[in-house]
Amino acid sequence: MSKNSSKRSEATSAVHAGELRQQEANAITTPIYQTSTFWFENSQEVIDYQDGK
Repeated sequence: MSKNSSKRSEATSAVHAGELRQQEANAITTPIYQTSTFWFENSQEVIDYQDGK
């Protein structure tokens, strides 16, 4: 396998398109960030949640 990125196949280029050449901490893969989304009916529910109610 060639280490020269200019000789990538079209499939490889499609998979890696948009990746930075030098990533954070020189990681081989893009890191996974586990996040959650919360939904509230209104602002008062957010205030109550933050107050621990």
